Amino acid sequence: MAEAEGVIKYQLDFTRGDAPPAEAIAGLEPWREKLMARGVIGQDPARYGGYGFGNLSRRWPEAGNRFVITGSQTGELARLGPEHYALVTDFSVPDNRVAATGQTPPSSESLTHGWIYQLCPGAQFVFHVHSPEIWRNADKLGLPVSDPSAAYGTPEMAQEVRNILLKDPQRS
Repeated sequence: MAEAEGVIKYQLDFTRGDAPPAEAIAGLEPWREKLMARGVIGQDPARYGGYGFGNLSRRWPEAGNRFVITGSQTGELARLGPEHYALVTDFSVPDNRVAATGQTPPSSESLTHGWIYQLCPGAQFVFHVHSPEIWRNADKLGLPVSDPSAAYGTPEMAQEVRNILLKDPQRS
């Protein structure tokens, strides 16, 4: 049986509390709408067993590697409000652990987003999309790819992304 997409695989220390402020997510929603219109994020009964796919995050403006990220399984919603985002306050790839707060648990890909922010201090946003067309043409486009055996939402996937980033001297 195929593994279900969208299921949180890390140890989650989630504190239910206030949603991130609207201004923290303001730059994400217009992009989310565009990506949904292109079918590269969202939810589709014909894909991934009907689970949501793709997610967006933004570095928390006030400190370090904190970030706001779309909540787990919010892909079916046409528009998201602050209550559909979580603030990731800490993470550890080696320990497979994420700490977050908000009204909705964070995306299953939070570990990968966290490492991107940690490795790329200039990164302000991370958009994780699912585009079969891009995947099929990655070689032609000269795009790096992760090992297909690295399952989504795992330390192995985060490590694959880390390896790709460390090979790229243009990362910032």
